Amino acid sequence: MSLAREQLLDLLPCFVCGDLPPDLIASIDAAVQDDPDLAQRVQALHNSREQCLELLGSAPASFDFEVPIHAATPHAPSTPAAPAVATEPTTGPATMGLVLGIAAAAALLVAVGSASTRPPAGQVVGAMHAAVSSQDAALVTADSPRELAAALRDRGVSPQLAMAPDLSAMGFQMVGASILGPDEAGGAPGVAVVYERDGERFVCQIQLARPTYGAPDATDLANGTVLRAYRTDQGAIVSWFGGGRWCVFGGPSEPIAMLELVKARMTRG
Repeated sequence: MSLAREQLLDLLPCFVCGDLPPDLIASIDAAVQDDPDLAQRVQALHNSREQCLELLGSAPASFDFEVPIHAATPHAPSTPAAPAVATEPTTGPATMGLVLGIAAAAALLVAVGSASTRPPAGQVVGAMHAAVSSQDAALVTADSPRELAAALRDRGVSPQLAMAPDLSAMGFQMVGASILGPDEAGGAPGVAVVYERDGERFVCQIQLARPTYGAPDATDLANGTVLRAYRTDQGAIVSWFGGGRWCVFGGPSEPIAMLELVKARMTRG
């Protein structure tokens, strides 16, 4: 796999954290061996590896699934969700200089210290999905994904978040959606769309703030987008960033199986 230098620079933090597929890691490793400047940058990131876990980069995405920095709490359908400003994580070449790389890692030391008290991301988000998917009476319902998106907008949800992906081609039946409000820690609002397949519930959660931190249980790449899978008490979730939004798709599957399901949806013809 041949990568442009700009792509290599963007992916170095993920490379150091091991948050990339094996073939991509091998390609970057070969480039690092032949480039002293890249090797120096990698060494700087290795020196702060624990902090680097918070520097996992996100590439642009092109997908209609889409997710919270903390688990949000479900509101009644009549409660509108306030609009928020998207916070897209970027790791451009200009920010990948050696000095700035070290400075960013040092700044993250404080963040990692506070983040270490958080429960595992998968458990937090998975528990929220379980709660939402078991409260049918509180869900906003409609006859089609388009009508459900319109119903969410009518209840004050931002058009950027009022989405209901159509997963019928993959055997999923849409049940309804829950409007999520900010939690006590300040997590941004969003929506959680509930689906059912073979008697089991799945949730597609959409919001602007980042939902998961730390090392995932498994990763993959789909259309240039890094997919991160985390184990939950109920199964697994997969998170990614695209279109100015974060998304988490979760359900009763193992992390690898959930990655394959999401990747199949994102790379469909």
